[in-house]
Amino acid sequence: MNRQDHLRDLLHFIDKSPSPFHATANLASMLEQGGYTRQQESETFAAKPPAIVTLRSGSSLIAIRFPARLDWAQADCRLIGAHTDSPTLKIKSLPDVAREGLLLAGVEVYGGALLYTWFDRDLLLAGRLHFADGSSELVHTPSAYCRIPSLAIHLQREVNDKGAVFNRQREILPMLTTAEPGRSLLGDLARLVGRPKDLITGFDLVAADSQPSSLLGMHREFISAPRLDNLAMCHAAVSALLHSKPPNHRIAIVALFDHEEIGSETEAGAASDFLLRILERSFAARGANREDFFSLLARSILLSADMAHAVHPNFADKHDDNHKPRLNEGPVVKLNANRRYATSGEGAALLRSLADRRNIPLQQYIHRSDLACGSTIGPIVAARSGLATVDVGNPMLSMHSVRELAGSRDHDLMIHLMTAFLEE
Repeated sequence: MNRQDHLRDLLHFIDKSPSPFHATANLASMLEQGGYTRQQESETFAAKPPAIVTLRSGSSLIAIRFPARLDWAQADCRLIGAHTDSPTLKIKSLPDVAREGLLLAGVEVYGGALLYTWFDRDLLLAGRLHFADGSSELVHTPSAYCRIPSLAIHLQREVNDKGAVFNRQREILPMLTTAEPGRSLLGDLARLVGRPKDLITGFDLVAADSQPSSLLGMHREFISAPRLDNLAMCHAAVSALLHSKPPNHRIAIVALFDHEEIGSETEAGAASDFLLRILERSFAARGANREDFFSLLARSILLSADMAHAVHPNFADKHDDNHKPRLNEGPVVKLNANRRYATSGEGAALLRSLADRRNIPLQQYIHRSDLACGSTIGPIVAARSGLATVDVGNPMLSMHSVRELAGSRDHDLMIHLMTAFLEE
């Protein structure tokens, strides 16, 4: 695939993936179409499939491709990790809020959402419904389903000077419809999936921007889309895995986790046992013992992929003067003295050498020393597995907004970097 193909595929994937459950299902489908066999975690692992994909909780995924012949004394692993979730508004378990003749949806803020960007956007709701018979079903509402209307400036005259501050309990509820007897959010969702409302026993639903992803700029040099952080890295990782040709001693792995935006301490997060358990079980099915397993990890390396902060032209002073990544100038290596990013000097050097051999431009990012630094799955996985780790990401603006901005050239470059990482 060329650059334009990668871009079209990315935009299509994001628009089909309004929740982590949709994203994971779509990525698993891509892998299965590419020859990967679904391996249920609840079933015995077998040695036969050369490439497997395993899901946990419907929102995290691990894909492994094995070489035709395995010599455990010589083999190594190259892993790419990312996360499937994005900051959003999550629908409360009793969602219906009747107020002033209108039906609203009760929500909680999930992760570090940039709240003011969620106002006056046409939103949809998406996620998973659970039913009394034990089944579940993905669901998303039609486009332009609900909206959080802003308060007119006439009723808050100082908002442009003092900034908008919102009460999360009362002031960020999406407006659904007029309140009438018998109308409810779950009733409408049940109608969408053709199941009785009374059979819905649980759900995981989030709000999402309904506007389709697009290219913009005078030369279409920018990507405008929701959830670029971090669906862009998930898409790049799976694309690289499908297109790469690793050497005969290499096990190629992609691990995509939910719940990074809330700390990863969940059954499906990077802090769980998901990665190590799936690796150990799949390796054991192919003849590895525990000594083989741990020595193999010591010869392996993780590329932790999470979007990076591009320098903002209107707020350039928020960056360290020597570390100002720019849109469309290549992937970014992220470093932090307190290891909020897991990259070491040695890891940065390895990636730089690899990028130089493939003529892939690399940028570097270090957070301003007087601002608190965010983190990624990199330090978490590194601490639990002992894997040498490098943190990278494509530069972007509007991070954690309902709609984010990235460079249209960078996505193809990241796929090439990840492909090189798996191959060399």
